Amino acid sequence: MWAYRPFCDRLTVSVPRTRDAALKDVGDFYGSALGGVPTKPGLWLLPMGGTFCYRVWPSAATLEASGRALRALREADLFGGYLMDLGQLPLRVTRLDAALDLPKPAAAELHRLYDKAVTGRVRLSRKAVDKSAVVKVFSRPRYDGEPLDTGTVYIPSRRRSRSDQYVTVYDKRQERLAKGCDDPGPLTRYEATAARGLGATLGDAYDPTAIFWHIVAPDIMKAPPGVPQWTPGGETWHLGPKTPPTPAERLQRFLDSPAGIQLAKLADFDGAERVILAFLVRARAGLAGQEAA
Repeated sequence: MWAYRPFCDRLTVSVPRTRDAALKDVGDFYGSALGGVPTKPGLWLLPMGGTFCYRVWPSAATLEASGRALRALREADLFGGYLMDLGQLPLRVTRLDAALDLPKPAAAELHRLYDKAVTGRVRLSRKAVDKSAVVKVFSRPRYDGEPLDTGTVYIPSRRRSRSDQYVTVYDKRQERLAKGCDDPGPLTRYEATAARGLGATLGDAYDPTAIFWHIVAPDIMKAPPGVPQWTPGGETWHLGPKTPPTPAERLQRFLDSPAGIQLAKLADFDGAERVILAFLVRARAGLAGQEAA
């Protein structure tokens, strides 16, 4: 198997307006489970900086989980549950970012890819990229020993192209140092974006290996041996039974999450606090029932 695997770094889904409340409930539940703060209705800011963002449009509603939010779900062992809850809804994946980090110097790779793309020699999923839509944003490196400018290459830029797929390659080391983080050493990130029209599924979010290499190979980089073939809509979410979790199961997920563990610690003083906690849970359940009605 491969030493490095792609991972889902952003996921946006949409549902018809008839199911908007159910979609918002998913975002609220996992935003709360991860200890997030609702800065406004539908927007949860997580302690590690990630977000769940719910929006309502004239004919649809969307829920976007940022890369840090997805990472928090994975670290809390809630990613599968999140996808399972989404899988109960008649949704469409409108954006999926699949990322791969490789521990190698970025600057020379960025110059190579930019020179190749602006001469019309790059295809994504066998579709030619408009060379006029390729954009680079370079600056001097923040680390020593690199003679070339470094930064980001967009193939193509979302501002210049309406495509169903994009690739962004950037110097992850430069980004981390710019944010004041520790130096990770040479690090290049390859990010493949599947937009609305490509046909990504929740199965691709769980394991984006196939869709990542479908987009980037062979012109961005060559796929390793044994990569599975990807087809639009070919792999739907299938972890576990296709039945909604019971209230007790959802409560157990919450109690197993970082916020639930903290809540249990706050209640773990004596019998009085436990009685108060039980009362508050019942009271909140009653308010939720009134709001639903």
